[in-house]
Amino acid sequence: MRTTAMKQRAGFTILDAPVMMTPQLTEQFLNSLKAGGRQKQTIRTYRHSLEELYDYLPAEKEIKSGTLAEWKEYIKACGYSDSTVNIRLTAANGFLRFCKREELTAVHEHIAPDEPMPEMTREEYLQFLSKMRELGSEKYYFMVKVFASIDITISELDCLTVDSCRKGVMHLPDEKVAAIPYCLGEELLEYANRHKITEGPIFVTRSGRLMHRTNITNSIRRQAERVGMDPGKCCPSALHRVYLTTQKELMERLMPVYRQSYENLLNTEQTVVGWNK
Repeated sequence: MRTTAMKQRAGFTILDAPVMMTPQLTEQFLNSLKAGGRQKQTIRTYRHSLEELYDYLPAEKEIKSGTLAEWKEYIKACGYSDSTVNIRLTAANGFLRFCKREELTAVHEHIAPDEPMPEMTREEYLQFLSKMRELGSEKYYFMVKVFASIDITISELDCLTVDSCRKGVMHLPDEKVAAIPYCLGEELLEYANRHKITEGPIFVTRSGRLMHRTNITNSIRRQAERVGMDPGKCCPSALHRVYLTTQKELMERLMPVYRQSYENLLNTEQTVVGWNK
């Protein structure tokens, strides 16, 4: 290996050299975060971001001057919000600083104050689902249904397996669990059976590999364009908000029943152990 001095004599400075991104180097960086006391969720987010960067890079897996700026424009074009773009860049910039190559970092995206997030109503979700069924877009029909029906994000989709559908529960990172509604689990098992998926993740490529998160988002957006829906609303994060909003509305409806049930319980106990009993 040439030393820095040798490279400079040859008219090649260390600043010209690209950083080769390897899984081993990425793991070293993530371990340094862990040793520094970073939270598990933060490390998970950094890992997912760096995996996306690694997949984006060409075969030689080199980060050069301007690479992150190009990647930023790519993920923006994929429909990521500015805040998500900045999360990805924070992870990538941290990795490059770990490699002592801060000159290869990229500036964050400016976020306008109170930037509105696109919202999808439950009626729009059902309309989207119905149109994809009419088109025969089976895989993405079920993906959309999953994001709007189960409390998972796109980074956790790989945890949705044949076994979890049989058991009715998903085991997620950091000891989280997510319930799979029975009717949806049965539909997913039928889907897996039709496509000869007997074990492992439900959603894979034709070659049996895991689907990349960016490809999932882009594919769902393309489905929205095909059926005349707003692509900005038709993405995994917006569909997950449909789930969260529905859960919140249901809890608000049930709250009076809960309060009355609690009041009845206390009244019953009062008749047994009240002070003036």
